[in-house]
Amino acid sequence: MDMNADPLPAEKIYIIYVLSEAREPISQRLLAKFTGIAEYKLPPVLKEWRQFLRLQKIQEEPRYSVYHASFSDFLNEQAKDSGVDLEEINRRMGDNLADGAPL
Repeated sequence: MDMNADPLPAEKIYIIYVLSEAREPISQRLLAKFTGIAEYKLPPVLKEWRQFLRLQKIQEEPRYSVYHASFSDFLNEQAKDSGVDLEEINRRMGDNLADGAPL
């Protein structure tokens, strides 16, 4: 495994869609579980998306959410054209939470 491999463009898009569908700010650990993308790949992507993200510290752990609802609305409108399946994202998030994944 190449520890320096950059996330693929599709992974970057998937990450922001997962964040837009999350109802609460989520940690990198949970974002990795929801996306199936290695946690070490997330920081550079989160940095790229930072202008659209809100960063909060909850119990000393950084958690991320989409900054403004209008951005989530925009992403939802673009989902089909982007090849993103919002139902699958929500199903995967629900499955992970049902399995006891920590926020």
